[in-house]
Amino acid sequence: MSEQKTKLKQVLLKERLAKISQRKTIAQTPDRASENIPAKLTEKTAERYDTFPLTDIQQAYWIGRNASLELGNIAAHIYAEFLCVNFDLDRFSRAWQTIIDRHEMLRAIILDNGQQQILKQVPPYQIKTIDCSQSDRTNKELELKQLRDRLSHQIHSTNKYPLFEVCAVKLDEDNTQICFSFDLLIADAWSFESILKELSQLYQNPQLDLPLIEISFRDYVLTVESLKQSSSYQNSLNYWQKRLTTLPNGPELPLVKNPDRLKNPRFVRYNSYLKATETQLLKQKATQAGLTLSGLLLAAYAEVLTAWSRKPHFTINFNPLQSSPPYIPKSIA
Repeated sequence: MSEQKTKLKQVLLKERLAKISQRKTIAQTPDRASENIPAKLTEKTAERYDTFPLTDIQQAYWIGRNASLELGNIAAHIYAEFLCVNFDLDRFSRAWQTIIDRHEMLRAIILDNGQQQILKQVPPYQIKTIDCSQSDRTNKELELKQLRDRLSHQIHSTNKYPLFEVCAVKLDEDNTQICFSFDLLIADAWSFESILKELSQLYQNPQLDLPLIEISFRDYVLTVESLKQSSSYQNSLNYWQKRLTTLPNGPELPLVKNPDRLKNPRFVRYNSYLKATETQLLKQKATQAGLTLSGLLLAAYAEVLTAWSRKPHFTINFNPLQSSPPYIPKSIA
């Protein structure tokens, strides 16, 4: 997962805090963590299908599904729909099966003891199909809404394969709606985009020979776990454990209802977009100040939260995305 792919850089960062404090901006701090990233992972092919630990972010997602937690009883999840013209279900099914066979984390499950396991063999995946081609417009929209309501907040059983669902809704002779329900326990948003790209390539060219994926996510996770024994990691851990006692809570925002009373929370994403010219201008301003565009937008976000928060001093958590070691990109997790 993206958070774990960057951990190799983060946990071994040997830049002393004293040196960092001498620099005026983050932009002046070089990324030296890559010097400490192993050139190659130790492959353990014989143990490929043995259990292995969850990553930190996986564990957070897994625990967060618990209905007893505040705002629990919900999964970290992706739902997406695509309208396809002149859709060939058989060709699509073969392409999707190739993706499942190719990316082992699509065959992963989470055991009740909190360990994960990649299944060596799984039954062929059957894409659920719904034929609405003979229905009127009202009934088509109703059918899609019912499917969307079910899939968009789906909570998969983590100890059973698969942790995803793909449905095809035939709207008429020419148009088919493809619906993806995807649990982020087995792959992050970046991986989902990569999957869709490969799926499109395989659908358009069934004979396509994609590059071999040499790395196992299990080997990667175990390598990250071994790095926790390093002095750099322990120094970072000690620092943040002490720092936690001084960090404020999250922003105290006005609420319509106490979160404890929400038994089946539903999340809605609201989007707003900047024009390309506006984005470019902001990027130039950020560069002039020695900042990144992401950092500038995060600061603006914090300012807005400050206007609504009961206390102006609060903590914001986010997962940083950075470049990964050369052996990571094609591995889905």
